[in-house]
Amino acid sequence: MRGFVLALVVVISASYFVLIRVGLADASPLLFASLRLLLAGAVLFLVLYLRHQPLFPARHHWPTLVVLALVASATAYGAMFVSPRLAGAGIAVVVGNLQPLLVLLLAVPLLGEHLTWSKSLALTSGVAGVSLLAFPTLQSPRGGGFAGFVLALLSALGFALGSVLMKRLEPGRFLVTLTAWQLSLRGSLLGSAAWWLEPTWLRLTPTFALTLVTLALFGTAFVTAAWYWLLQSEEVGRLSQ
Repeated sequence: MRGFVLALVVVISASYFVLIRVGLADASPLLFASLRLLLAGAVLFLVLYLRHQPLFPARHHWPTLVVLALVASATAYGAMFVSPRLAGAGIAVVVGNLQPLLVLLLAVPLLGEHLTWSKSLALTSGVAGVSLLAFPTLQSPRGGGFAGFVLALLSALGFALGSVLMKRLEPGRFLVTLTAWQLSLRGSLLGSAAWWLEPTWLRLTPTFALTLVTLALFGTAFVTAAWYWLLQSEEVGRLSQ
């Protein structure tokens, strides 16, 4: 069962940068990211309500939850939605999905996990492969390639740090509750950032609506909750290999 869920997470995560590129034709980046997160959070709150599960996390979870929302909104989702426009969806997918490799590095000092030979080999191979794939974009005369690469890397780093923080949080029965709250907090923060930092615009086309719903339900609500569920039963580094 865990293997099947992990496979779904990997497949969906590999495809959502393409959907983001499609949606960016009809919305400004930070507003698009905010709408995706708020819709995903609302769906998870509805699931909690229908299943009569706690709508609020335990008191001791709140400090880490706020830090988690700040890190993921500032470095992960915001960067994720801007990078495809600058570097292209292909490079954004490759670099953005460096998350497992970054998790391997962060899990050693923050969770006390061991960097085994197999993990080291996976880390070295992954970095070498991404470097080769990203090199043409970094050398391209097109202006935004390097900036898009850096943003995609920041996105991966934000998600990796979020994974490690959630592992340390040990959410237990509050897993879906914490996921719903952090998605909603991220969405609110990015909505505020969109208002202040970008010329916000939106076209409610059928294509945009379908893209937004698909990203919110599968690329955000399902993937985030499923990944955090997997983290509870495995070493972060082992799961990320």
